[in-house]
Amino acid sequence: MWIAHFAPGLALKRMAPDTPLALLSLAGALPDALFMVFAILGIETIKYSDKSQDPSYRNPTGGRGSGCFPYDCDYPYTHSITGEIIISLAFAVLVTVYTGSKRWQSFLAVVLAGLTHPLFDLAVHRHDVALTPSEPPNQRHGFPLFDYPIVTFVVDLGIFLGALYYHLSTARVKGTQEHRLQTAKAYVYAAIAATLIQADFAFFGAPTTLARAFHAPLFLGQILAISWGCGLLDVASEGAGGLEKAKAGKAL
Repeated sequence: MWIAHFAPGLALKRMAPDTPLALLSLAGALPDALFMVFAILGIETIKYSDKSQDPSYRNPTGGRGSGCFPYDCDYPYTHSITGEIIISLAFAVLVTVYTGSKRWQSFLAVVLAGLTHPLFDLAVHRHDVALTPSEPPNQRHGFPLFDYPIVTFVVDLGIFLGALYYHLSTARVKGTQEHRLQTAKAYVYAAIAATLIQADFAFFGAPTTLARAFHAPLFLGQILAISWGCGLLDVASEGAGGLEKAKAGKAL
């Protein structure tokens, strides 16, 4: 999964109204962000490996692999299920302290957003999801849906667009008719951006073979940018009051 990792934050926002949407969105993708940092530092590894060009590789139906997510990854800390549970709980504590929230629902929303990550990964990864950091590579898990890029694109994007629609339909958009129109446009732009991002992920492979030096920083920047972009939807849907708060925040 890629863009779908940001969907839980959109779906859970109404459960945690005092938690910034940018942080809720990041919670769902945080293991990937940490993995990119760890890969750059050499703690975990990411290596270019195009399965469509590997004659020894076969997908679950016996066919050739695809160029979707053309990497071999070893990430026992950030992508073992044990590690992801710890990451989710730790990030929920940090977000709760940062926001000063007194609502247990806000803590739970961040945890739940984070715990969707291993569930999504099990559906798409090529047998590299471990239960614990010490689990041997040949005993790891994953379906892998990555070998079916069209299905990956439809499912991944569908999850995100469904969450995006839910977030808009449950928003209490205030302000003038013009502002309501601007809010609707913001969600349309978000849907278009998500479609382009997921299409690139599913169909266009990697621009180079420099996974650690080039792809890891690129993915990390994309995760942070998407999380920030999701946060802008909160401002767009809050009406004039939300815009005033945003301007006041910049002034401080």
